[in-house]
Amino acid sequence: VWKMEASYQWFRNQLLRRLTLSALRRADKVFLLSQYAQKILARYVTDSKVTILPMSPPSPQVLSAADKVPVAGLPPVPMFVTAGTLYPYKGVQDAIHAVSRLKREGVEVALYVCGDPLDDRYARDLRVMAEALIPGSVVFLSHLAQREVLALMKRGVATLVCSRIENMSRVPVEAMAVGSVVIS
Repeated sequence: VWKMEASYQWFRNQLLRRLTLSALRRADKVFLLSQYAQKILARYVTDSKVTILPMSPPSPQVLSAADKVPVAGLPPVPMFVTAGTLYPYKGVQDAIHAVSRLKREGVEVALYVCGDPLDDRYARDLRVMAEALIPGSVVFLSHLAQREVLALMKRGVATLVCSRIENMSRVPVEAMAVGSVVIS
């Protein structure tokens, strides 16, 4: 089974690579998030086709709305926040383990996990793990508006970004925009 899975992933990655490179060559315009991405893709796409669109912070209106969000029921202890759809590559279990370690060392903290549970099995496993390791210290919140997540980040000790691999995440930029320390 593992061999089949590994060969499937290899084939899938090769197909995605070919499709991506083909699209880059044919595109009239290519939008990238960084000059580093442009450097990596230099042999596939000419500079004249590229426009850099760096990740920008939330708009002033969204930041202002986040300041006005009443956040009731926050824990009486320092809290960490992690945000993003609950997929295994997001590494939320690492945040749970980190908070668990702090608690074992006698530091009273809480973890707020903000994200929709689109992978039901992973979300269930996270809840079970959290309850087994640090009962009552992890709060799972889903279906939050951006301003609500930003309000929690602003009130937390730090925002944890544990993703193992993904495209450019906007979470660190949003956290920094509200003055949250980012631990990645």
